[in-house]
Amino acid sequence: MQSAHPKLYMGNLSLSSLLANFLLFLIAFLLPIEPILVATGALVLFDFITGCWKSISANGWRKPNGELTLNSRTMSHTITKSVLYIIAILTFHLTELYLVPEFPLTRIIAGFIGVTELKSISENISSVLKVNIWKYV
Repeated sequence: MQSAHPKLYMGNLSLSSLLANFLLFLIAFLLPIEPILVATGALVLFDFITGCWKSISANGWRKPNGELTLNSRTMSHTITKSVLYIIAILTFHLTELYLVPEFPLTRIIAGFIGVTELKSISENISSVLKVNIWKYV
């Protein structure tokens, strides 16, 4: 008895096995840089939280002109930044894997991203607390 949904075969492989193989490849590709992606995501999230804190503490929930302090346009910058960071990390990981395996490009770009985010976080906290935290770092 045949099933209601016919299978799509490509050679000897079914579409489901191709998808499973692709997912295994993706996991194997991303696994070495998982800690870098998680750390970058955590830094971006903490920067977003401290940025919201800074914005609300400076203006309250509304700016003097009545516009909301936090809106989708300002929050979309965090999404754009996150996507660009992920693209940069993946690009440098590919470059490191296939072009220059003896040079740790992924860790270098992650370091630059980390320092940038830490600087932004310290500026946000310094603005709210009126203390220069970066001076102590």
